[in-house]
Amino acid sequence: MRDRAAQFAPFAALTGHRAALAETERRAADAAESENERFSEP
Repeated sequence: MRDRAAQFAPFAALTGHRAALAETERRAADAAESENERFSEP
């Protein structure tokens, strides 16, 4: 029964997906920071 359960073990179906999300988050944070700096300058 243990061998059969192994087929349902978790796996990363989308390789690289987590890295892509992290990169998108980093870019969005950089853009927001740049926008804030632009509006805060006199």
